[in-house]
Amino acid sequence: MRTGIVATSRTHFLVRAVGGAFLAALLLAADTAKADTCMQTTIRQPAPLLGHQGEEFQLSDGTWWRIAANRARLSAYHPIVWMCDSPERMIVEGKTLTVQRLSATPKGQPPEAAAAIESRIAGQFNGWDGHTVFLLENGQVWQQASYSYRYGFAVRPRVLISPQADQLKMEVEGISEAIYVKRIK
Repeated sequence: MRTGIVATSRTHFLVRAVGGAFLAALLLAADTAKADTCMQTTIRQPAPLLGHQGEEFQLSDGTWWRIAANRARLSAYHPIVWMCDSPERMIVEGKTLTVQRLSATPKGQPPEAAAAIESRIAGQFNGWDGHTVFLLENGQVWQQASYSYRYGFAVRPRVLISPQADQLKMEVEGISEAIYVKRIK
């Protein structure tokens, strides 16, 4: 659910989930009266969002963002957040973080996945178990994002990572099942 609000920088909206309903409390802060637009959304990944500087995250609309500055600690699983522009910032769990947009791609493909990636798994492949990390020969590191267990043995099998809907699917040579993955390096 996305809800838009317009506020001035003199007005700060704090939104909390209370028994399934939203309570908006108006807090005043002295500043300029510049118009600001904020949209309510949720963070799709990572889970949990830790809130550290440099952490990249994906919103439910598929866009990718990076936390540019933060001094607060978080551990939030798919939190409801307010994304505001001018300047770009995110309000999560009552904390305001400075953020930077990485992509404007609808249905959110991370920038590195605009096209399919072909490579090989570096070394021995033994399948996956729910949280498996894959080191590719091209230097990229990917982690399993969908739970599945599959045994398969191969040495340096070819892999194809391609966008599918709003996720990234990895196919491994010789394995009939594909899994969803996320890039971690």
